[in-house]
Amino acid sequence: IMPGHSLGELSKILGESDDEVTFYLSRKHAIIKSGDIIFFTRTIDSEYIDYNRMIPRDNGIIVTIDRERLLSGLERANIIAEEKIQGSGKSYVKLSVNEHYLGLTSSSVYGCVNDEMDCVHEGENIEIGFNCRYLINSIRVAEGENIRITMSAPTRAITIEPVEEDEKFSYVAAARFPVAPAPSRIVRHPRIRKGQVLLDLCEPEGLHGRTVTKRHGDRYKPARDAVWGDPWPPR
Repeated sequence: IMPGHSLGELSKILGESDDEVTFYLSRKHAIIKSGDIIFFTRTIDSEYIDYNRMIPRDNGIIVTIDRERLLSGLERANIIAEEKIQGSGKSYVKLSVNEHYLGLTSSSVYGCVNDEMDCVHEGENIEIGFNCRYLINSIRVAEGENIRITMSAPTRAITIEPVEEDEKFSYVAAARFPVAPAPSRIVRHPRIRKGQVLLDLCEPEGLHGRTVTKRHGDRYKPARDAVWGDPWPPR
């Protein structure tokens, strides 16, 4: 496992070069060579998360929509959402799914955006919030004329995938409305053992495992009841 910021810097250094890239890996470090470039970084000595367990398989709300139409609406909403970063520190867009249309809303002291577009909707109506830029990047990955979005609840993860392609690529976007900062978040369902709960957390320093036992007092029960995406420690 390599730190994300290291891979980002490596990508900038390599640019669009066609030179062969060679990786030399050890338990704690990695050396990457390409032409005259030698890049050194540490590795994360941990087990990579089981991402297949994180992808929801039973989302009952399904929305099929024109990809470019949704992207254009989100880009307009993001103008307002990005302004909100400078102000209140919040940056989200609200999606409202009702009958056969999808509405999106973003507002701040600088203005507001309200847009509605046709969609094919199966399941219950829902209002759900996202980080606008994160949602835009997720939809761009799912190439195709139409995309399928599956949801289950306002605080649960969603999947986004192209409709037309044979080999579908699913992308998970964590939904939280309104978006609230947290020291860390739980990235998989807690594993409960006798007298202890094992948590996988996404923290500023990276992914870490934490064990909560009865000796932790009032944190033990919240750990047992926690679900994917919850903040930790509990508020």
